[in-house]
Amino acid sequence: MTAEEACEAIHGLAYGLPTLPFPVSTELQRSAPDNGRRIPAPGRPGWLGSGRSNKERRMTISQQIKPEHIVMAMDELGPDAAFWPKQRLSKCHDVVHPDPGKRWRMPPKLVISVAARFAGGAELSPRDFDASEARTRLQRLGFQVIDRRKP
Repeated sequence: MTAEEACEAIHGLAYGLPTLPFPVSTELQRSAPDNGRRIPAPGRPGWLGSGRSNKERRMTISQQIKPEHIVMAMDELGPDAAFWPKQRLSKCHDVVHPDPGKRWRMPPKLVISVAARFAGGAELSPRDFDASEARTRLQRLGFQVIDRRKP
């Protein structure tokens, strides 16, 4: 059994999956947590190897990103959604550019991700925060966030 297979086996046991595609030794079964709590998948926030906790990530978003970083991010992204990553398009909400001559509407998570680069040097991954955190932060900074589901 490879190390990758062992990690998958332990992760599967922690989630209570009924069967695995390979036999699992009793050592691996004993090492799987049995405390009734769900364990986040590898690479997801909260996983032991992810580095920072969700609270630390939210603190990074709220403390470092300023309104000028948001405007710089919006200007860099531009009005044409064809140049934005397709998987980063918003489903429900848009943030509106504050300049009356540039009333562009953009995905809040994408804007926050790019603004983080201007604020601290590293673009945030979409997994580092959720859409409600992005909307809340933008509204607290004074930006207009529109719900596209409402006419």
